[in-house]
Order: sequence, then structure tokens, then C-alpha cells
Amino acid sequence: MNIPVSSSQPAPDAEPSFEHKFLFARCHRAVVEGLLNSYLNSDPGFGAGRISSIYYDTPALDLYHEKRASTYLKDKIRVRWYGDPAASTSSEVPCWLELKSKVGGTRQKKRLPLNLPAEVLTKKDLTSPIL
Repeated sequence: MNIPVSSSQPAPDAEPSFEHKFLFARCHRAVVEGLLNSYLNSDPGFGAGRISSIYYDTPALDLYHEKRASTYLKDKIRVRWYGDPAASTSSEVPCWLELKSKVGGTRQKKRLPLNLPAEVLTKKDLTSPIL
């Protein structure tokens, strides 16, 4: 099956990013969220709403086991889309095919824009050949 690739949004060359994680007690969640909301602005291209992903792996779950066995090396392959495809007025939904890699604290994400049929994304059956 031919999957149409969107030409309206070119995939940017991904620059490596660095990840820092911070732990805090659950009882401080409201304070931390308040601080973040007062200093950070929402990205207008990605407003609040539904984010859906389908993650891919080998039959032996190699990527899953890689993640469980190491905090140093991690790879993820997924299709991601924003919003509710059932509410779309179009028969196709803009999606991203993403490869995320992490080596130590350095992350890199490569994205390829593509369009998938809304009817496939609204079904709970993930056996469609297009997926």
C-alpha cells in the first residue's frame, strides 16, 4: 500500500538535544507545575489536547528489552499524531514517523511527515497493513 508523504511540512534536520530529569515529591506537584506555568509559554503549534502514538518493536521486543536493560542506550520507533482523527473533517490525518535515539544524556529525534487514513487511526485494530 502506498502511504502518501506530506510535502507541506518538511522534516527538519534534527539536532541532538540533552535531557535533564528532576525528581520531586508528589506532594510538591502543584508548586512545581505553578512555577513551570509562570515561566514557560505553550508552543502555539502544539496546543493542549490529545496526543496519540503507536510504538513499533521487533517480534522479540528488542527495543523494549534494550530500554529495560540500560539507562544509557534507548531507541524508539513510533507514529504520532495530534488531535482526534474522528473529529477531523479530512479523510487523512497528518502524522509523524519518528525515530528517537538516546545515548547517555544526548537525545536525537528524526521525523518524517506522512498522512494516514483517519478511518485506520480511529479503529482499535492495529493489524492494518498500512500501520
